[in-house]
Amino acid sequence: MKKTVIAATFAVPLLLTSVAAMAFGGSHGGHQGGREGGCGMNDRQVWQQLEITDAQKEELQQLRETFREQRGEPGERAEARAEQREAMQALMMSDTFDEAKAQALVTQMTEQHQERQLAMLKQRHEMMSVLTDEQKSQLVELQAEKREECAQQWEERAQRMRDR
Repeated sequence: MKKTVIAATFAVPLLLTSVAAMAFGGSHGGHQGGREGGCGMNDRQVWQQLEITDAQKEELQQLRETFREQRGEPGERAEARAEQREAMQALMMSDTFDEAKAQALVTQMTEQHQERQLAMLKQRHEMMSVLTDEQKSQLVELQAEKREECAQQWEERAQRMRDR
């Protein structure tokens, strides 16, 4: 049981980090998994359906540039992730399990994940503050429609897998 908890503690932050990376700059040019309009974290198509003024577009673009600068260079982020993977690998491959080192690594990864999530929420809040109340309502409706479409697509995929 304890090993499962430790394994999950390592896996969950890595999974969530991957999702966050896709949400901010990790998309494939508007394509999700090679398909137009996929069900990834990218809301770009939903945002494009809003009637955003030129002033709003400019403000949103400035916010995106600021966010990019705040995230730092992709190479630096990749280097930090590589160091964490190496530390995890060393812990898993050692002859004895060092719980103190594992706990320290998990704590570090969790804190970094919380910082990234907090920054993402702040950024999204700033972007939402650019929209009018009407645009916010429309965005919520469009996102709900997108979720329904995606749920239906996932159910169809699951059914195809069951039919195999």
